[in-house]
Amino acid sequence: MEYIGLKTFDEVQILAKQFGDGELAVVLAHQGTIGANQRDWEQFARLLAGRVYSASTLDFRGRGQSKGDINSTNLLIRDMRALIKRL
Repeated sequence: MEYIGLKTFDEVQILAKQFGDGELAVVLAHQGTIGANQRDWEQFARLLAGRVYSASTLDFRGRGQSKGDINSTNLLIRDMRALIKRL
């Protein structure tokens, strides 16, 4: 597992994790639900990595270890785009 620091185009710092290094990438997102964060997906991400996939989890802005406003759920697509761009 590797920690990945990302910056969205609107300058919000978010934290993601990368599991495995397969050619096919799977993004596991917690949908921005209050109280949820990327730890909710870690067990499944490890399972995918063990099956030669590359799995990524992320904390959307304001969740877990990411910066930003927790009430900006309409901006979560920006966080996802930053991760996809890195992949």
